[in-house]
Formats: sequence, structure tokens, C-alpha cells
Amino acid sequence: YNAAHSWIGPVVAGAAGWFFHQPLVVSLALIWAAHIGIDRALGYGLKHRTGFSDTHLGRIGKGKAADS
Repeated sequence: YNAAHSWIGPVVAGAAGWFFHQPLVVSLALIWAAHIGIDRALGYGLKHRTGFSDTHLGRIGKGKAADS
């Protein structure tokens, strides 16, 4: 999950698509980056080893209300 939701992938893919003149790759990289951005805006961050609900942005899901 974390590998596909970090910024490194879309940045590298977008740069490679731009360098090799591949507009489809650039478009897919932009869609990928938008997906990551929307996830972050909704509070879904990179996951910690302690559980899927523990993210670098805080807890998500049902356990969040119980912790407050």
C-alpha cells in the first residue's frame, strides 16, 4: 500500500513520460498523483506497521472515535 501511495512513483513516472514524450504515461502519472492527493485530503495516509488504521496522518476508521 505504502509503495503505491507515496509521491515517488508518480513523480518518476511523470518525469519519464515527459522525457520520452509519452503523453499517456504523463496522464497516468497525473491521475496517480491526484489519487494520492485526494487520499491525503480525506485523511488517509501512509500506513504504520501497527495496523491499517494507523497512518502518518493519525488514526482512521472506527477505532478513531474510541481513542478520543
